[in-house]
Amino acid sequence: MKHQFSRNELAIGQQGLDLLKQQTVVILGVGGVGSFAAEALARTNIGHIILIDKDDVDITNVNRQLHALTTTVGQSKVSLMEERIKLLIQIVKSRPYICFIQKRHMKKFSITTI
Repeated sequence: MKHQFSRNELAIGQQGLDLLKQQTVVILGVGGVGSFAAEALARTNIGHIILIDKDDVDITNVNRQLHALTTTVGQSKVSLMEERIKLLIQIVKSRPYICFIQKRHMKKFSITTI
């Protein structure tokens, strides 16, 4: 029987879908690259997405960011991206953090450096 992730299942199998559901990713900045990355990950049915960005949508973002519309100028990028993810994939859990990433956040979000 077809379901929302049937095509993904063809590529990675049910075991792959189950593994993705257990994963958490952190997106540092949901602008031109981050907004597309967040949406692509949500569409894979990744379990949790943590969105970090302090910026609001600016008119100059409208031509290159998924959440940026003339009607969303001035609104928080992470809040808009969280709303968009919920509309697309209701079972993906996303958490927005309106902040710039700093060293003190590294441990909180389990981010390691190489």
